[in-house]
Amino acid sequence: MRILKYIPLQLLIFQITGILMGYYLNIPLNIFLPFYIGAFIILIIIYYTYRLKPVKDLMFTAVALILFTGVGIASVLFRSPQHIKGYYSRFLKQDDTRLHLVVTDILKPNDYYLNLNARVASVNAHPSKGRRRVSMLKDSGYNEKIAVGSELLALATVETIDKPLNPDQFDFGKYLEKQGIYYQLTLNSHNFKVLSAHENSIKRVAYHIRERMVTALSQNGFKDQELAVVQALLLGQRQDISKETVENYQKAGAVHILALSGLHIGILLLMFNFFLKPLEKLKYGKILKLVLVVIFLWLFAILAGMSSSIVRAVTMFTAVAVGLATGKTTSTYQSLIMSMFFLLLINPFYIFDVGFQLSYLAVFFIVWLQPVFMKLWYPQWRFTRYLWQLFTVSIAAQLGTLPLSLYYFHQFPGLFFISNLIIIPFLGVILFSGILILLLALAGSLPPVLAQGYEFMIETLNKIVALIAGHEDFIFRNIAFSGLALILSYNLIVWFFKWIELKKVAYLKITLISMAFLQGYLLFSEYRSHQANGFIIFNKTGESILAIRKGQKLDIDHSIATDRIEKESFLKGYIDANNVHIDSVRKPVKNYYQVNEEQLLVVDSLGIYDIPGFQPDMVLLTQSPAINLERLISRVKPSLIIADASNYKNRVAIWRKTCEKYNIQFYYTVKEGAFIKEF
Repeated sequence: MRILKYIPLQLLIFQITGILMGYYLNIPLNIFLPFYIGAFIILIIIYYTYRLKPVKDLMFTAVALILFTGVGIASVLFRSPQHIKGYYSRFLKQDDTRLHLVVTDILKPNDYYLNLNARVASVNAHPSKGRRRVSMLKDSGYNEKIAVGSELLALATVETIDKPLNPDQFDFGKYLEKQGIYYQLTLNSHNFKVLSAHENSIKRVAYHIRERMVTALSQNGFKDQELAVVQALLLGQRQDISKETVENYQKAGAVHILALSGLHIGILLLMFNFFLKPLEKLKYGKILKLVLVVIFLWLFAILAGMSSSIVRAVTMFTAVAVGLATGKTTSTYQSLIMSMFFLLLINPFYIFDVGFQLSYLAVFFIVWLQPVFMKLWYPQWRFTRYLWQLFTVSIAAQLGTLPLSLYYFHQFPGLFFISNLIIIPFLGVILFSGILILLLALAGSLPPVLAQGYEFMIETLNKIVALIAGHEDFIFRNIAFSGLALILSYNLIVWFFKWIELKKVAYLKITLISMAFLQGYLLFSEYRSHQANGFIIFNKTGESILAIRKGQKLDIDHSIATDRIEKESFLKGYIDANNVHIDSVRKPVKNYYQVNEEQLLVVDSLGIYDIPGFQPDMVLLTQSPAINLERLISRVKPSLIIADASNYKNRVAIWRKTCEKYNIQFYYTVKEGAFIKEF
């Protein structure tokens, strides 16, 4: 692979290695800096003293790669709060803190809260830096006044973000940490006010332009769901899309259409290239066309709110535009690599962003595999060739992103190629006509017939997606896919298509070996999941949920509504990660469980525990039983007492002290997470 010999790619690989080392190893700055400075000095010495060229080149390359690993480490270290001068956490108090906030992003609300990201301007009158997540009660009275750039004055307690308390549960705190957000704040009508002043910025101007466009479309008769899809497609705003619509797009394998990202920017790039192609006939026309294309892409990014995903996508396709302008595939590869290098230099945490990973993989595989597919079959009829090109682009992108999608989302929509074949050919028309509609609406001169026509187009799109999503038999869910399976899958895909591309026997042999490794690992994982057994007391506020695992079967006893239990997100995370399925669901929780060779007694709100001749090893206290725990300990003599999240906290505090008094182990799921016993 010639691309692997490209020096910027080698440097990029070591930069990414450094980012991962800096994040996961948490290397102290006082250890890193001397090492890094020493490596730099060695590099200079080698360059100016060694005379033997092969040795000099080898040592210089080795030290240079170490230096770029250091660049990755440094980029993480200098973005961590302890190394940011004036970071707001240094001025926080234990109780209420006076905060001056500037709203940077308005996020999708939930049933109770309006969610925001905000920049901290000051803490207790100290000028500060940093970002935080803000949740604002919907009845606060200020909801309509909040906009990007709004300044808030709050007197509230700053909280750390809770860690997940159940196995394989999504870690929301880690997710925010990778966005540079380490704390959260909850506001209500009594502890904050919106200031009359506001921050003037490009993002605020773009926000108000978007609001004017949306208002104009609404006044032209756009229905709520169609308007929400238009905002997602053209303006990158997904806050108003209903859960049902999002689920339909997910089931149809077309959810990427709702997220303004690389797909949309790529289509816009092709459209701008097509319409500006006549400029190439002019002297310096190619350069002029490239400049105009880049300007249009960045104007669109500003209009869409300059979110991280949009900035990344436009940066990536700016690099692709430069590569296309040269007319060489290698230039496109090099442009992609350089754009990724500089984006990670600016923000190393992009490497953890799923959208970032999927976008670059999709574009790389399209650039690589689409020409390979076209060589396999090149239709003579123009229309057939056009359909084949669309199909191969979709297949190349799916091949590039499938393993990563399985790793993160654990499901695969089998009809993705149908939805993509139907939608993507018209997505360019939808985007181009949508931009025209928005500009006309903004100017106040949108003809009703155009508005109605475009609304019908979006409504038809939603109906097609809903029709495809209705075939649930083609949706493969709960696919257990580990990190090692991810690596082995990409290894197989790369070597297989290198064999298809170059027809070398050596690549075929490597492909077969890679296939054997992947199959062997999957069979081993299947065997291991069949052998696993365990008992789990999950942590769910106000409820009791117990699970018995027997191989790949999960029996659940619980105290919540039966139709809700299988929808619990923490339970889905466990099922996806452990290759299990729910075999039975029972209500209520039983009073007695056999946990391998140990016995568990459940004491609920009835407080019954005195069973003659029965001495369990463990006791689970649930639903806040009004009992004398000292009497229970003296009669039952358990070695372990467990309290789940259904109990009152004040009672749990008393129980903990009682257990300490009698030297009995006490386990509280709210503090220590789900109780897990494997056997």
